[in-house]
Amino acid sequence: MSTASGRYSALHEWYQTPLGQVLASSITGELEKCLSTLFGHYLLQIGIPEQNFWLAHSPSKQRLVMGSSLATGLCDFYGATSALPIQSEVIDTCFLPHTLELTSNPQLFLAEIERILIPEGHVIILGFNPYSWWGLKKLLNRSRQSPWQNHWLAPFTVSRLLQSHGFDVNELKSFFYRPPLANPHLLAKSQFLEPVGRALWPYPGGVYLIVAQKRVAQMMPIRPIWNVGGYVLGKRSLTTTTT
Repeated sequence: MSTASGRYSALHEWYQTPLGQVLASSITGELEKCLSTLFGHYLLQIGIPEQNFWLAHSPSKQRLVMGSSLATGLCDFYGATSALPIQSEVIDTCFLPHTLELTSNPQLFLAEIERILIPEGHVIILGFNPYSWWGLKKLLNRSRQSPWQNHWLAPFTVSRLLQSHGFDVNELKSFFYRPPLANPHLLAKSQFLEPVGRALWPYPGGVYLIVAQKRVAQMMPIRPIWNVGGYVLGKRSLTTTTT
């Protein structure tokens, strides 16, 4: 599937596998903690409209989902990541589940995200971590199936991209330290790796969440210059008063 809608559909189908369902449950728990602190009127998810239940715990008044087509019937509108069909500075929070991995131009996409967010608005990015057990499988397996065929971006690479596009990174969280085991029994037995991973090496989890805030330029106040009796405030005037 080469189209954007096809890539999103393939990723959604993978999330229906036993491994995908366990990961989706873990993502839901992390997102619940993250979204509960972000208030506003509009929350927008871009990509994987079938996974719109991830927005359920947001306190935002309106939760919108943008897809690459209306074929699924689960998105509110559709558009291209290179030119989002949204007015500037209207969205409070954007959630991007694997969207950077599936777009052809991540930098242009982030520029569009910066444009549509209100000042001090937030973007939440979910991605697969190439520096993990999952990244090792991707490297060795070279599967043409989703999600292994997609272009994964390292969390620190995404952080640098965000900073160069006018964002401050508030949080970078890595989780799901179990290897990507297709066998449900072995996956369940590897549960012990979760607390071990959090304690010993916090960043090489299989997936990551980044929360970043749109930077607002600080305006320098201009002090008025007062001319009193031939003097400029703090400095003598070049002109003198004659009597």
